Amino acid sequence: MKPVEEFDSPDETSAKGELPRLGSLAQSAREKELKVARRILLIIGILTAGFNGLLLATVRDQAKQALDAEVRKLPPGQVADPVRLQQAEDRLVTYNSLFFGALTALGVLFVVFGIIIKMYPVQVTITSLVLYILVNVVVVILEPETLAPNMFAVFVKIAIVAALAKAVQAAIAYDRERRSLSRSEMAYE
Repeated sequence: MKPVEEFDSPDETSAKGELPRLGSLAQSAREKELKVARRILLIIGILTAGFNGLLLATVRDQAKQALDAEVRKLPPGQVADPVRLQQAEDRLVTYNSLFFGALTALGVLFVVFGIIIKMYPVQVTITSLVLYILVNVVVVILEPETLAPNMFAVFVKIAIVAALAKAVQAAIAYDRERRSLSRSEMAYE
């Protein structure tokens, strides 16, 4: 019969049907939390990169539409200066290209984080949570009108923050247990 310390997984039991050790059960629960965090990061990353990549690809058309709408608001008989209109369009394209480009890169980063979360659980979960919160705060500051009309999106973002915060807790415990097991295995040898 194996000593209790040698059980590798929660499924493994001795011939007498003894229960696996508690650490393995807790570690399995933490691994499950990390899998949930992985899925969240992959989904957030794919949606963020895809949506903002599409906006990045159409930024010139969006700028022209926005400026055309402003020109239509001019009083009858007043004409917009084409040189200033072009300069305004170029500024809008530059600003929005940087903005959507950064958000697309962030989406790609979340996908990478989802892939490597098992290798660096604490670093990835903490960085993901901080970046997600910071980006959403920056977006609300730069574009406050995006917040009010869609309260469902606000609730989804709060749920994502809560899930990532829970993943941080699980990652810290998971990493602590993993280090503890590796130290005890080294001491065993």
